[in-house]
Amino acid sequence: MDGFNLAVRFSPISCSRLVAGPSFIAAFQLESDLVANSLQATATQLGVTSLFLGVILLALIGNASDIISAVYSPARIGWDL
Repeated sequence: MDGFNLAVRFSPISCSRLVAGPSFIAAFQLESDLVANSLQATATQLGVTSLFLGVILLALIGNASDIISAVYSPARIGWDL
């Protein structure tokens, strides 16, 4: 091992990225688990399939802000739809 420098030095930015990356992944996993569990409970309560809620309803709710802004912004500046 003579001549090899095995010391690794991390900058503060590298260290923060090393900590933040897995934290974001864990938070995303937790959020998806919460959505999936609530989706299954809602499907059972409403008497519809989880597939319908996940594919149709969740997609509409997720894109609602895009749809609203696509209509509202041109109307606000006077464009004719």
